[in-house]
Amino acid sequence: MIRRSFRIGLRVGLLGGIAAGIVKIVQSRRPTLAVHPPEQAPAPKAEPESQWPPIQAEPKPVEAEVPAVQAEAETSAPVRKAPPKKAPATKKAAPRTRKAAGSATAWIEPTGSVCPPSHPVKAKLSSRLFHLPGMFAYARTVPDRCYGTPEAAEADGLVKAKR
Repeated sequence: MIRRSFRIGLRVGLLGGIAAGIVKIVQSRRPTLAVHPPEQAPAPKAEPESQWPPIQAEPKPVEAEVPAVQAEAETSAPVRKAPPKKAPATKKAAPRTRKAAGSATAWIEPTGSVCPPSHPVKAKLSSRLFHLPGMFAYARTVPDRCYGTPEAAEADGLVKAKR
């Protein structure tokens, strides 16, 4: 019973939303009259007269020194040089492998989200964490690098994930 009333309410809500959207579209396409025809134009409202006389501003005298002072200020201000434009960045190919102090490879590039059996430690560079097989998030981690041992990952400045 509850399931049926929910479905009915959902359908009524969807139909109401669609109807409201159609009404909004139709109203937005309806032309609006910006100017009244002269015979139907509303009469202009008369402003109430004030008991005070209108204020007239006194013209200010133009001084010849003002432009000279501004020109002097502009020339004496320190001029900042625009920073040099950087050359467009060229995409450098990242090294595919990196050798540790010994002859063993420290890390290799993963294939998708899978590390080869020789390098099972998954590392994320954005979080600076590494995951070992069997850890909580190991299966869902998409690695940036694969390390052979946790020590090699720690030597690169990565930290072991907590779970």
